[in-house]
Amino acid sequence: MFKALEARDPESPQEAAAAIRALAYRSWTAQDNAVGDAALAKARSIAEGQLMGFTSDDVVEQAAAILGLVAIGDATKDAKYLDAADEVFASLTADFDPKHGVFNSKNVYNVDDVAWIIGSLNFMLQRGNNDSKNAASDTLLAFYEATISLGGMQLSAPPGKNGVMAAEFEKDLPSVVYYHPANSPPPPMVGKLLVPAEEITWDGSSWSVTSDKLVTAGAMHLANELNWLGPHPGSIPFPPLGASTP
Repeated sequence: MFKALEARDPESPQEAAAAIRALAYRSWTAQDNAVGDAALAKARSIAEGQLMGFTSDDVVEQAAAILGLVAIGDATKDAKYLDAADEVFASLTADFDPKHGVFNSKNVYNVDDVAWIIGSLNFMLQRGNNDSKNAASDTLLAFYEATISLGGMQLSAPPGKNGVMAAEFEKDLPSVVYYHPANSPPPPMVGKLLVPAEEITWDGSSWSVTSDKLVTAGAMHLANELNWLGPHPGSIPFPPLGASTP
């Protein structure tokens, strides 16, 4: 597949970020050093051609660019990519309303949008420059609470944890306390699959679920980004690459 796609160039910041992340994994897992080097060289080429000096007013495109720049910066250990991510991050956070956890320029968020934004903030928090980590953490927490919880993107939560996965202390916790902040919309599918809505909308004072469809591609993207929020077995958001590619 790498050979088939090697000559292609991404058509958007989202494609560029996804390609860089995939190529970093390919570089890490390749048994042939030449293939690994070629994969990382292609990732660097994409970053240089499409993300360095990146400008856009679209917060999702900004988020994707940040994710791609941090990913290539971590893979190559080249600080210039993290510095470039800082520049885009400054533009992203300048548009953020921390009181409501939303971006001023955007009031409709689909599941893929939320995944890109959470992913980018997580990457900045974990592997960005130190000066940006506190702001990334604060923005991530506010955005997560606003969209996943208060916004109703998480459609379902059980009324209480009493299954085999629950710890003893969890079984007696009131569901309203354990799962959702006090003013969050009630899950319309309580007790069923824990899946995200396709789209949520902020009207300036309250949230609504404007499409409760399950879009599998976006749902899996969000699941992956949430899986990478913290280090745990099976979560490897940053392939352990140590050498830069010429």
